[in-house]
Amino acid sequence: MIPFFIVSDSRNVYDNQALEEYLFDNVEDDQVILYMWQNDNTVVIGKNQNAYKECNLAAMEERQINLARRISGGGAVFHDKGNLNFTFIAHKRNYDTKRQFEIIIAALSRFGINAEMRGRNDLLVDGRKISGSAFCRRGDRCLHHGTILMSSDLDILTEVLNVDKQKLILKGVDSVRSRVANLNEFDPYITAVRIITDLIVLFGATIKGRVSELAMPSDNQLKPYRDRFSSEEWIMGRNFDSDLAAYKRFHWGEIDCRVKLNEGIIADAIIYSDALNEQLIAAVTKSLIGRNFETSEPLLPLQTDTDNSLLHDIGGFLLAENFTVIEKSVESLPDETEEAEEIEQIEEISDQGVGE
Repeated sequence: MIPFFIVSDSRNVYDNQALEEYLFDNVEDDQVILYMWQNDNTVVIGKNQNAYKECNLAAMEERQINLARRISGGGAVFHDKGNLNFTFIAHKRNYDTKRQFEIIIAALSRFGINAEMRGRNDLLVDGRKISGSAFCRRGDRCLHHGTILMSSDLDILTEVLNVDKQKLILKGVDSVRSRVANLNEFDPYITAVRIITDLIVLFGATIKGRVSELAMPSDNQLKPYRDRFSSEEWIMGRNFDSDLAAYKRFHWGEIDCRVKLNEGIIADAIIYSDALNEQLIAAVTKSLIGRNFETSEPLLPLQTDTDNSLLHDIGGFLLAENFTVIEKSVESLPDETEEAEEIEQIEEISDQGVGE
């Protein structure tokens, strides 16, 4: 393994997303990359989320806050200059989420801050969330990115994010504001520069190699990525006129499934979800197309006695009896840029455990 780092000096979310995906697409077999970046005044939603539901778009427009959609699953987050983002990129044989989290925890310990893992993707200090992560996998390439709250404006965060009350109940808190914390509450002198420096040092020490800085790609190399991430088509998604809907929140996230019927057959479908495994959600969505909605059988043509709890829960819930008629409305989800796995591969995807 050869460790590399790169730090973006842009505060534009679309520039930073472009660089991240470029690195993801071009990581070499023996490279492990640590990418660090900051956005200013931005809400970033998960790949499978509904922007109209997750964000207070009116408040965002008034405050001139950008909206972006990432390539990984998970929930919506608010970025400002008080937040630092990190990304680890590697081929699967060099990819280790436990090691990557330990690097973040070790860096924070240098400030006398004792962070701990909670669940699959959160870091907590004194029971409050200071970091959340999401994951993505394409073939043998893996990506783990996340946030580190240093001095973010939590009042704005609370204003622009619409958090499901059921989610707060499951987390055992009354509000988003009470659930999260900034690191400057524990060390008032903490800065992005200090964290970045410690992350680079500990990254090299953990990988046991000399860390080299990656050269910045050219504007021409990044332009196709930037154009896609900044496009309305990607951010807001395709128009979808749905007939029926079914919603449920599980311990791992929500399922909001919308379908359009043609003579009893599912002609189109969308699943909005904050599940971390965005690949599985995409594959399940595709598997619904062409299914007979009027059958008494599960709409998901899979065995539901799987060990994977997410797949088991979805398969057990997607029954015609759980759908209700909705008024005609326009919903959105981005067109898939990666072809979803065929239905016989869904269980394989579900076992990968990747995808916030």
